[in-house]
Amino acid sequence: MLSPNVLSNAMNTARQVFLAVGLFSCVVNILMLTGPLFMLQIYDRVLTSRSVPTRLALTLLVVGLYLFMGIVDLVRYRVLTRIGHRFDEEVGREAFLEQISAPVKHGPLAAKTEPVRDVDQLRTFFSSPGVTAVFDMPWLPIYIAIVYFIHPWLGYLAIAGALVLFLIAFVTDRVARPAMKTSGELSGARSAIVNAGRRNSEVLHGMGMLQNLSSVWDGANERFLAANAKAADVVGLSSVL
Repeated sequence: MLSPNVLSNAMNTARQVFLAVGLFSCVVNILMLTGPLFMLQIYDRVLTSRSVPTRLALTLLVVGLYLFMGIVDLVRYRVLTRIGHRFDEEVGREAFLEQISAPVKHGPLAAKTEPVRDVDQLRTFFSSPGVTAVFDMPWLPIYIAIVYFIHPWLGYLAIAGALVLFLIAFVTDRVARPAMKTSGELSGARSAIVNAGRRNSEVLHGMGMLQNLSSVWDGANERFLAANAKAADVVGLSSVL
């Protein structure tokens, strides 16, 4: 198990950078209003006055704002990626030493501890859409309020849509969680077979047991693929809805 002090220091460093990510998220979410405001100006000003210069100026302004939003979003993504790499640099070495020493420290339980894989998953999570969703979520009430001020019925419709999406996400999580847990366990079992075969490669070749191990691998791999496909089907169905 990794030292709590190392993890705490790594997370404190990441927390400081998250403040900058939060600022970038504010800019991105404010610029997300560019499209609706542009359409409102088109309907209120351009269509009534039929002014070509106004339409051209608004179009150029919107294009510039979208380009700026894309740049800020790209910077936000790269900062999150660097946070993951920095986290890996600070705890990766200790995770490696812990995994190497696990058989001595934990005995038979060592097969269930894979600190290096855990660090890899955390590094991947930092640059995943899940982190940006956490920063974007507080803006949902603001968007709904803006829609409500445009017209109350549109606000009610936006609230209903948000509730439906939340319900779909909740049901998807409940349904997909067992399949994803099973997929993770089977992935670990599959990796254990590979590692055991690699450690005992000479014995397997010498005793002619390679085909038997391959059959064990085929069974584990088929179970993993079935569980993984089940989880992917559930998530894919929710995205279609």
